[in-house]
Amino acid sequence: MTIRQLLQFFFLIFSILTAISALKTFNDDDFESEYENLEKNEQKLLKTGILKEPSDGLTRYTTLIFHSIVSSLSTFTNDVSDIWEWVLEHFPSVFSDDPPNIHHVVGEYIKSKMSSFNEWSIFTHAAFPGYQLRLRSLVDTRIDFVKQYAGYIDIKDKHFFFWFFESRSDPSRDPLLVWLNGGPGCSSMYGLLTTVGPSKLDLKTGEPHYNPFSWNQHSSIIFLDQPVNVGFSYSEQRVKTSYAAAGDFYAFICMFLTKFPEYSNLDFHIAGESYAGHYIPIFASTIFMNQDESEEALYKIEDEKKVPTINLKSIMIGNGLVDPINQYAYYHYMGCNGSYGRVLPQDVCDNMLRKYPECYRYMKLCREFQCPCVCTLAYDSCTELLLMPYVHHNISVYDIRRSCHGNCNLKEIRLVESFMNKEENKQLFNTTRNFTECNYTVFDHFRASGELMESVVVYIEELLNVGIKVLVFSGDADVICNWYGTHSWVHKLEWSGASHFNSQRYKPWVLWKKTGKRKLGELVGEKKTYGDLTLLRVYNAGHAVSKDQPEAGYDMYTRWIYKNYYFD
Repeated sequence: MTIRQLLQFFFLIFSILTAISALKTFNDDDFESEYENLEKNEQKLLKTGILKEPSDGLTRYTTLIFHSIVSSLSTFTNDVSDIWEWVLEHFPSVFSDDPPNIHHVVGEYIKSKMSSFNEWSIFTHAAFPGYQLRLRSLVDTRIDFVKQYAGYIDIKDKHFFFWFFESRSDPSRDPLLVWLNGGPGCSSMYGLLTTVGPSKLDLKTGEPHYNPFSWNQHSSIIFLDQPVNVGFSYSEQRVKTSYAAAGDFYAFICMFLTKFPEYSNLDFHIAGESYAGHYIPIFASTIFMNQDESEEALYKIEDEKKVPTINLKSIMIGNGLVDPINQYAYYHYMGCNGSYGRVLPQDVCDNMLRKYPECYRYMKLCREFQCPCVCTLAYDSCTELLLMPYVHHNISVYDIRRSCHGNCNLKEIRLVESFMNKEENKQLFNTTRNFTECNYTVFDHFRASGELMESVVVYIEELLNVGIKVLVFSGDADVICNWYGTHSWVHKLEWSGASHFNSQRYKPWVLWKKTGKRKLGELVGEKKTYGDLTLLRVYNAGHAVSKDQPEAGYDMYTRWIYKNYYFD
């Protein structure tokens, strides 16, 4: 091998290694553009008061890059030695009179390097035989510059995908929060990339942009795809109910906190929207029941089988489907007499009112007999009689102010799917699977189980009675989980503080500080609170509050995380 060939070999190797390092570290084609974007965003955040000092965001980002460069330089000689040893082992003929093609050698070396980037860290726990946590550390500055992990909780043939982001503020003290989207059958990556996540996808370009109102501003957050076969989660099995997923959720949280004990002593919250109104109370109840053991029983458990204490502080339900028999009752009122006026023709309103008793009868039978076939009939009947009139008149069931044809969230769904299915993202998550934002087969399984028409208020009542805080918030332009239905089921809860809560009047909810373009003291909704229960009406917001009113959503989140439960 000639000196020229040897130099060419090392030049190619280091060029490609540099490219791989840049890809692995930054995942961005243009560092200057990323720097300028962060600088602009930081100035905005300083004006809003979210960041206290100019160094809070940008300096952390540049420091991250500086350390990465120093680390790369410090390992330069190690890389030379690694290349030399690898070539001698795999291509000893490279120095002979008949050497192999130099580009082939380089290609094979790069493949061996890339494969090491795709390794998983595996964690198991004696208390959960058959379970394993499979994860990897990420550095994806397109989404955020904080510490990130992604991976799976594996339970035999079931594999649940998650993406974790550390708090931007004080990870050692800020609480841990899990975010769940609904469906049932829709990925929580929708919440990550369109509502409460560190970055939101631009509706025109589909590219992520820094979100100053992210819910990881003051809390570390996990976005979890469940049930299986949603998002990147997968299985040959079917999960048909929230109850079936609750034990897996509990195991995941225990294993995550054992793997990362630095988060185990923090306050813990579960938040979400839509059908997460079913998931959250059941999951929170499962945590409480599993942790409610006597000291004597806990003492007898072997050390390796002990699980961390989950400091469950609250649940946060946004526009949630919680109690269908109360919520379906207001589909007529929302479109015919609500605060946004009558949006349906009078004859349609009259027909909905006339047909409601039929729907109510089916729902009563569902509640009485808890038979899947009856509950499925109730869902189909009530949806056709009371919800489909909005669809037939091109009114969004997620925002009464919007006109649309078919699935009104289809654009956002496609953007999320397109982004997650990018080849660089699949490499980042070490997967070859296709990402599906909403799996309608999963929805059909839940529908057939009858769960869609079941009430979960009993779990919320139990949580309130043991001192778990409950925040219920509702965008008042939503139809499918509308404000009037939410008001109804909340005021029918049977708990120790019910009479005092129900006797309270709604009070104005105003911003406690200037937030984004919204002024200090600006009216954003109304509030009602007593004891451990808080109910918020969010003005001019649809099904996803933080998508339509990000400042109000951020104000709500910040106050709750900082334990200002009365929104004073």
